[in-house]
Amino acid sequence: MKKRGYLIGAVAAGALLFSLNTNVQAATVPISDNATSYVRKGNQYRFYFKAPTRLTVATKAKYKILNTSNWECIPYKGKNKNTKVFYLRSGHYNLTTKSGKNVKIKTSATRITKIRNKLETFSHKTYPLETRFTSAIPIKIGQTVTGMTDMYHTEKLNTMNRYKFTLDKDQKVTMNMSVQPVYENSRSNIFNNNDIQIVQDTDYGYALNPWKTKGTLKNGKYSWNLEKGTYYLEKGSARGRFSFKLTSEDTNALPSTPKLTKVSSTEDGIKVDYTKADNATGYGIYGSSLRRYRSNDPLLDAASMIGHSNFTPDGNYPDVLMKNARKSPYFNAGMDRAYCL
Repeated sequence: MKKRGYLIGAVAAGALLFSLNTNVQAATVPISDNATSYVRKGNQYRFYFKAPTRLTVATKAKYKILNTSNWECIPYKGKNKNTKVFYLRSGHYNLTTKSGKNVKIKTSATRITKIRNKLETFSHKTYPLETRFTSAIPIKIGQTVTGMTDMYHTEKLNTMNRYKFTLDKDQKVTMNMSVQPVYENSRSNIFNNNDIQIVQDTDYGYALNPWKTKGTLKNGKYSWNLEKGTYYLEKGSARGRFSFKLTSEDTNALPSTPKLTKVSSTEDGIKVDYTKADNATGYGIYGSSLRRYRSNDPLLDAASMIGHSNFTPDGNYPDVLMKNARKSPYFNAGMDRAYCL
């Protein structure tokens, strides 16, 4: 009997030890996205969303939510310090916590399709994804534009991020933008780059500096001095939500237009004489074939030139320039006009 009692005691002790070891080992636990649950350190709590979702989490626990690439998801502030809001793409997510004891956590999830009209100024149904600037969304100076970038795996469900605006006079245009990426700010995360490009609707012009930032941005500002005309704005932002507004004011910072005083053909090519312009930091000569012309003038070499195959020239070329250019063996380069920047 003593041996039997000893054996039973050994079995019970082994069962207890196994139970303790089981509690220490990490476990993956499915968790509801609309419920009150309890979480503790050592476990992974898994969410799954069939479609992009807004997830609200209320808890006193310290936690992180990671996607399947182990990128940490970035939350918005909620109604109090213990409430955070996440905007997540479809897929699996793991929640981990540093809390050693069971801590209550309340979750609430809503598909973005149900609230999309509140989050985006322009519907993807009205403005489908296009690759051409000519299909850009018209916006006005002073208008606030909100939306989401690359939140859907299917491109046709994403809103196009190309816009168009017009200035009736020379202006300094300032962009105020806020961006909230979906994932952590890290170099390995290619979706954290924000790249704003502005292009003038013309076959002739100088390249405007892009605005590039990384990660979360709140009321960031950047300005361009723009002459009268129509412009296309392309926003390549971090995957997630964004908001921006353009404002304008009068400016004297734009350089005046230089004048071509003489154009003549030589054995080496076309010789162009032009006037200097106030506020200019460089000069460029453009052609209908949008080819760069070399010069010994360092200011001319400093010009950053652009050409847009999507736009049609207006045909208003200086007659004297075309007349003299046709005499040159280099005419096929199509030099038409001079610009300064």
